[in-house]
Amino acid sequence: MGFISGFATQTRRTVDLAVWRSPDEERIDGRDSLGAATVDALLLSGGSASAGFGVRRVLSAGTGMARMGAALLAGAGALAAITGVRELVELAPGRSILPAPFGSPSRLDASQRAELADAARTGSGSAWNPGSDIARARNAHRTNTFDELRSALAGPYDWLEGDIRTRGGDVVMAHEAWQPHPLTLENWVTAGADSGRGLKLDFKDAAAIEPAMRALRDAKVPEERILFNVTLAGARNHRVTAEQLQRLRAEFPRATINLDPGLPPYDASCIRAAIDEARAIGGPIMFPLENGAVTREIIEAFAAVGRVAIWNSTFNDKVDDITARARELRDWGVDGMIDLR
Repeated sequence: MGFISGFATQTRRTVDLAVWRSPDEERIDGRDSLGAATVDALLLSGGSASAGFGVRRVLSAGTGMARMGAALLAGAGALAAITGVRELVELAPGRSILPAPFGSPSRLDASQRAELADAARTGSGSAWNPGSDIARARNAHRTNTFDELRSALAGPYDWLEGDIRTRGGDVVMAHEAWQPHPLTLENWVTAGADSGRGLKLDFKDAAAIEPAMRALRDAKVPEERILFNVTLAGARNHRVTAEQLQRLRAEFPRATINLDPGLPPYDASCIRAAIDEARAIGGPIMFPLENGAVTREIIEAFAAVGRVAIWNSTFNDKVDDITARARELRDWGVDGMIDLR
């Protein structure tokens, strides 16, 4: 079991206990599934927010939440007071814990599109030229909102990374389900295509893959400027199927597919499964691995069938000397995108 936190609502004397579990565990419901003593102990540790309240239900989330843990939602009582949240709902595809309009997607108007185009034209970054070495890419790690995308286009980047998920009837750019005011997929793809930057699409919900393929085709994005980041293991809504991988490769034979093997540790079975998938789909392949979990031997194993990329989380793996660490990783055989912060 992972991180645990209790949340108090503002208008009801109830508490939802959110439980982040390992990616292969299933959703749990109710006090009895954890045991009354365990729940009581957790509530006591929750502090004043949980004092005097009763547990109403237990929710669990998948890998996206497991990584961030309870710290991101510390002070949820204050969050509820600010946003007007009256009840936390299941953290699942297509659902948001934030009420409209706080969590509604942003659809760009003509002036905003012009502002993005101006940022791309006058910024210090540049278009990504097909045939360039992906190891030299400069990636803007998060571009899900208008402000984030505008900042990235004005910065020294030639790749834009966006997180894609379904929410209600929309396909939006959001790392977490509750992210406020995400761009729509269509707006993000259009702005990215117009800029000439490479587009890295990180699928937080595998159901967004088909809409993303349609949006890329409609925007006529060159395949060499596309990088699909898909997860092979984890929560059911997150991980990609073999059929979806085959569809991606058939539709975009020259695009790079980032095969995320899932949460570390990267043991022998994990490495073997990722390598088997890479061989099955063929074409340009890269393996995005977590900085804090790699060794020279792990990198060499993945590098046998594709490129190796490295990323880190600033939540638990902030890199103090990025230049020195990148040099070390290159010495170990990393030949893909290095995205350290």
